[in-house]
Order: sequence, then structure tokens, then C-alpha cells
Amino acid sequence: MAGLIAIRNETKSRWERRAPLTPNLVRHLVHDQDMPVLVQPSARRVFHDKEYVRAGAAMGADLSEASVIFGVKEIPPELLQPKTAYMFFSHVIKGQPGNMATLRRLMELECTLIDYEKVTDDQGRRLIFFGRFAGLAGMIDTLWALGQRYLSRGIETPLSRLRPAHAYDSLDDARQTLEEVGRLIADEGFPREILPVTIGVAGYGNVAKGAQEILADLPHRVVTPEELTQLAASPAVSAHCIYTTTFKEQDLVQSLDPTTPFDLQDYYQHPEGYRSSFDPVLPHLSVLVNANYWDKRYPRLVTLDRLRTLFAGGANPHLQVIGDLGCDIGGNI
Repeated sequence: MAGLIAIRNETKSRWERRAPLTPNLVRHLVHDQDMPVLVQPSARRVFHDKEYVRAGAAMGADLSEASVIFGVKEIPPELLQPKTAYMFFSHVIKGQPGNMATLRRLMELECTLIDYEKVTDDQGRRLIFFGRFAGLAGMIDTLWALGQRYLSRGIETPLSRLRPAHAYDSLDDARQTLEEVGRLIADEGFPREILPVTIGVAGYGNVAKGAQEILADLPHRVVTPEELTQLAASPAVSAHCIYTTTFKEQDLVQSLDPTTPFDLQDYYQHPEGYRSSFDPVLPHLSVLVNANYWDKRYPRLVTLDRLRTLFAGGANPHLQVIGDLGCDIGGNI
């Protein structure tokens, strides 16, 4: 049907609850713009199917009549249909190998791909991005993973009360649990054997700000990268807080020429002249959160070889979790 807009049911992961269009926007399209909207049913989507029906949408599994199909995550190649316009996060603009089959199939079927990452303003700035929300959800998942990691070693901590982000109905619900966890950290603290509990965030953009927003809900002390490496030896280290630090570019890389001081603009323009200097910091972290943009021009922050070395000894390394919010598979991490 010409002009039929469809919202697909997200299939990539069982925890995907996001929707590309809200019921309110669907109501506007149907009633104010006279555009028919079809919604695939979903028991997971954050908006109930009935909300879309009340907004004027039709429900149905078959999207073959749709001219435009909206989604959030990547669509499997076998679900694409000919001569259809798609809007979703395809994750192909960096040439990601895992998604080239989808791009190839879109071309074979003569489809139109409108990738959210390429929707920009006149200055080339992205208009559709998760930014803060990626940091919020990613930090909740990272803290949950840290609690589970300690539990797997038989160590009970206040963080074990957390659930993964997708298990909460809203950010407010998650923050209620974070408030309880924060009280436990302040009152009971962490076991002595895992001190100091340290979380380092690599980056200071919107994703990093979202992550720091969650950390701010817990008892914490901000330290510099230099102070971080001294914490373990300090007799005054506290069990009743999380130590947090932010890593900027000068904390992560150094010039290949040891006599050349770090220069941010030179690094951006000539990243091939720099290498990672992060290895000595890793043993001092309980958690590393990567919130940095990365492409293949830049040195990697953490490599598998470095992690193999860190985990090769008999003792349990201090590092327990890496929360990679950049999500470049085989990239910065």
C-alpha cells in the first residue's frame, strides 16, 4: 500500500524494548497527516500494543504492503523485502564486517536505507543518537555485571541487588534500586578483599555523562588517574564508596616519540603517531567503562593480548568488568 508506514518487532535481542515511533507520534501521523500506520505486535516493546491501537494504528505481522519500515536495531538480511524504504541503525557506515551482508541484500533488493547515524543537520551533526541514554543503560548493566562477577566468586556485595537495565520499566524504577544499593554501600560497605572498588570512564561526551549520572546516584569519590594508581596502597581507602575517575585522551595515549608532549589536535589529525599508554592503569581498575568514539585510525585502548597477560597469573586480577558502551566489536576494546 502506497504510503503505509510500519513499525517492526525488534528481533535482535530479547532485551530490546525500544520503539522507533511513540504512540503519540503515531496518533499525529494517522489523525493529523492522514498516514496509515501498521505495527507488528510485540510483548517486549516498552509501549503496549493497545497504546498503538488507541492511537489509530493497525496491528499485524505481515509488513509486505509497507512502503516504509521503521526499526531500531539491525534487520536480518532474510527479513528484508524488495523496493522498501528502511529506517534503522544499520551499523554499516564504518564498514562493520558483521553487517555487510545486510547492506549487500538491501542493494540487491533495490531498497532505500535511511540510517539514523547519517541523519544530520547543516553542520553535519547527528540528530538521532542515544548518547546520554546509552550511558545510563550501559552503566546500570555494567554495575549489575560487577555484582554478578563478585557473586560468581562467592562475594556478596550491595551491587548484587541490581538487575540489568532491560528488567526495569523505567529509569525511575532503576534509580529506586540504585538508592537502596547506595544506602547499603554507605552503611555496610564492600568486603575488604575487593577494595578499592574503582570505576574508570574513558571519555567525557554524552555517553560518558550518562554513565557518570548513574555513578552519581551511589556514594562515590572522584579521583584523578594519578591518584587511582595509589589507592590500593593507601591505608585510608574506604569500603563505603566507589572511587571514580575520568580518562581523557592524554591519559590513554602517548606519542611514539617519547620526547614529544601530548597535543590533542595533533592526536586528532595524526593518530597514527600515537600508541596506547593505558596498560599500566588496567590492574588498578575494578571496572573500565569505554565511552569513547573509535575508528581504525586510532590505537586500541585494550587488547586481547593485554588481557591475557593480566589474567595469566594465579591471583584474581582486580579488573572484573569492561563495559564497552562504544560497541565497536573488535574496535577500541
